[in-house]
Amino acid sequence: MLCHFSQLFPTYVELFLNRDRGLRRRFREETVTDLFMGGLVGLGSGSMIVNFPADEARTGNDMEWWFVDVYSKRFWCVLVQAKKLSGRGRVWSRLGYPKLKHTTGRGGPLQVKVLCDTARIMTACGTPTFPLYIFYNPGRACEMARAAGVFSVNGVSVSDGFFIERLVVNGLPHNLKRLSPHMYPLSALFCPDSIHYSAAGTGRRSFTGPFFLSSDGRLGNAVSPGPEEARRRFSRVFPRSVDIEGVDGSDLDIIPQVSEGLPDNIMVSIERSASGVSIDESLDHPRVIFLSDSRRR
Repeated sequence: MLCHFSQLFPTYVELFLNRDRGLRRRFREETVTDLFMGGLVGLGSGSMIVNFPADEARTGNDMEWWFVDVYSKRFWCVLVQAKKLSGRGRVWSRLGYPKLKHTTGRGGPLQVKVLCDTARIMTACGTPTFPLYIFYNPGRACEMARAAGVFSVNGVSVSDGFFIERLVVNGLPHNLKRLSPHMYPLSALFCPDSIHYSAAGTGRRSFTGPFFLSSDGRLGNAVSPGPEEARRRFSRVFPRSVDIEGVDGSDLDIIPQVSEGLPDNIMVSIERSASGVSIDESLDHPRVIFLSDSRRR
């Protein structure tokens, strides 16, 4: 169940990143992203496809999430950039993400600017795309934050890429004191407001996942959110007007609408990935395609 995974995985990340101190090594963002992708593969659900790059050396911290309705061919895309919390102090609010200032190449543009501009270009070209930051945080930092009454800092927290862009471009601090009010749990994006019930399909894919009992005793299974539902959840979680001290945050980019006419490369990936996982020669970072079918909702 995708929702259940999004609730459990952050706790695992907290414990996993806590171990780098004892092992005297630093786990990087790529390691946690690989664990995330492997966890999705392990769900074994027919409602998602996981694509990996052919050349492992080309894999960066990025992911693509595509929400696709295979019946209507409507879709919505998310570009994901991952960052790991840095610092070992005893004051949680001073810990932060210095790599948010990372540039693409020596003297190149800010990575966050490239991420958001890529999303804008893709949207303008007919592929509605939203930039998302996913933050990986060790348990010791999360525990300090929770002890201070701050519960938005989890093993995996997410934030609006357009907000992060505004923060970094204006040179504002990007520590937890500044960021925590604008961080949200992964489950806010992957858990539904209510349970969907999906009958097994008649085609190659049934769009069914692990079964569970609802509160009223009915047997159901969780399905991936459709593009409209995914956009609705993102719109609910990420406000377009935010309070940023010293910066006008009242005009963040709008969250683009869902589009029709699924790109050919995504359709080909769906048709070829009978097992739910595949290698794609054209990719330079992992991609997850969340499949839904509006006929079965």
